[in-house]
Amino acid sequence: MNQFGQRIYIDSNVFLNLIYEKPDRPDIVDSSIGLLENIIKCKYYLVASDALIREIKKVTNWSEEKIRESIFRPYEIINKIEWVKLTKKIAEEAIYLSSIYGIHQTDAVHAAMASMYDCMLVTFDHVLKQASKKAGLDVNDPRNML
Repeated sequence: MNQFGQRIYIDSNVFLNLIYEKPDRPDIVDSSIGLLENIIKCKYYLVASDALIREIKKVTNWSEEKIRESIFRPYEIINKIEWVKLTKKIAEEAIYLSSIYGIHQTDAVHAAMASMYDCMLVTFDHVLKQASKKAGLDVNDPRNML
């Protein structure tokens, strides 16, 4: 952990739970909100990627500009976010994680990003959590981070 808080890479499902609130799962929504509030409180430092933006864009059909403004702007204002890019090396690591641990390719990109940028991967996805743990990655559920 550094002066800005522990570095975390958050899977898109946390952000999508904020956009598409599930009234039958208030624990999911509340823990997503709590986790993101803890970034502002300097408990965590967010690392986000172009791959994360693309995944949110695909699900929501929002423009990149709307995603950045609606979701990520508060963290940019207070300098609590680092933007990283998907590289060939990360893509190769994602292919490896996907083939060895059975992680869906899109999820494997997030796992590889977290690993390569020395972050804890944060996700609600049980399969991704289990596979990431087997791969030796630091991974946690947002409900455990409040």
